[in-house]
Amino acid sequence: MAVMATRKSFGQALLEIGGQDESIVVLDADLSKSTMSKMFAEKYPERFFEMGIQEANMIGVGSGLALAGKKPFICSFACFITGRYDTMRISVAYAQAPVRVVGTHAGVGIGE
Repeated sequence: MAVMATRKSFGQALLEIGGQDESIVVLDADLSKSTMSKMFAEKYPERFFEMGIQEANMIGVGSGLALAGKKPFICSFACFITGRYDTMRISVAYAQAPVRVVGTHAGVGIGE
């Protein structure tokens, strides 16, 4: 069995489910090459949103998209996204918005 980086596997999974459900949208915080959400962006550019280095804003936009009927996946490095738990609580949890939060690169090294 070939070894594959989990982030690459995530990118491939996004492609697969994106082809099955047009309500899936992906938001990334300027890290799509690292989180591998770029795979989704290349195939479905109309459903990909590059939010820049703004995790808190990305969470709010993801919540709004979810409440509008989309199925958002928000992606960033885990160390950045977990620093926004307060925003997730206010924007996602209180609204009971079904947002999927994906954090890659949990440690200090990237790894493969």
